[in-house]
Amino acid sequence: MDYNLSVNQSRAKDVAPAKAPAVEAQAYATFVGYCERAYQSNRAPVSIGAHFTRWNSSAYLNALTRFADEVCRRPEVRCVSYRELTDWLDARSAATKTQ
Repeated sequence: MDYNLSVNQSRAKDVAPAKAPAVEAQAYATFVGYCERAYQSNRAPVSIGAHFTRWNSSAYLNALTRFADEVCRRPEVRCVSYRELTDWLDARSAATKTQ
């Protein structure tokens, strides 16, 4: 969640604009690391919550945009809505029950 990163990085206070690129880089690395762990292991769904705000000079919004642009293009990755995810999980659950 972007707000959790903001609290962790700056106690939810805006940093000086000159520090925003470092905040963005750390947020981006966090998103990518989270995704990589799932992608390289059990392929569990990844969920990143965002408020789409301009906190810390848009650092979190920029990091999320960069992350989505990169990750959603990967083979075997699907960037979907929560509705699509729950429908997919329900279908898997039903298929598992009939086996």
